[in-house]
Amino acid sequence: TLDKYIYLDMMKHKVSQILFVATMYDAFNLEKDDSFFEKFMGPIYQYSIFTLPRIICVSSQEQAVDLLKTSHFDLIVLMVGADAQKPLKFSAEIKKFSNDVPVYLLLNQRSNIAYFEDLVVKTTLFNKIFMWNGDSQIFFAMVKSLEDMANVESDTKIGLVRTMLLIEDSAQYYSKYLPVIFSVLFDQVEQVLKLVRCV
Repeated sequence: TLDKYIYLDMMKHKVSQILFVATMYDAFNLEKDDSFFEKFMGPIYQYSIFTLPRIICVSSQEQAVDLLKTSHFDLIVLMVGADAQKPLKFSAEIKKFSNDVPVYLLLNQRSNIAYFEDLVVKTTLFNKIFMWNGDSQIFFAMVKSLEDMANVESDTKIGLVRTMLLIEDSAQYYSKYLPVIFSVLFDQVEQVLKLVRCV
């Protein structure tokens, strides 16, 4: 029988520090349109089995490089605005300091999707792309998908957890699906944990 506290030995890899790079204009629009960071924090507070990631926001490549020289990050998210080439140049600079840290692109224009989907299979400058759909929980989906990929092998052995496989190669669609799927799954997890704590 699995010990009721076995989940404490699971999810060993957690995203604790995120570097978010966006122009002041893009960051302002995210916060104005959807209270982005406030709403992103909501699900993480709700699911008490998770630690709260620290998000450090910068608006320039110079600021980001300075931080990369002195700090460790588990995830780097680059907001792609009007200039589609700037993040690619920046990604190349990032890899000089943190080649092993995942770099995700958050696209702000649908017209860029095809270009970056084609590019992601041809380059190692970034790891994955997501599409901003006006829902701040896309950030939560980024974090949890990264953690799940890192933890799936050990967690399926230690906790015998089941896996759900989403087969979708369109950033536009998995950016919509993942927040919904994670919301449903973790609502169920929270209900199970409440029952376990009462035993």
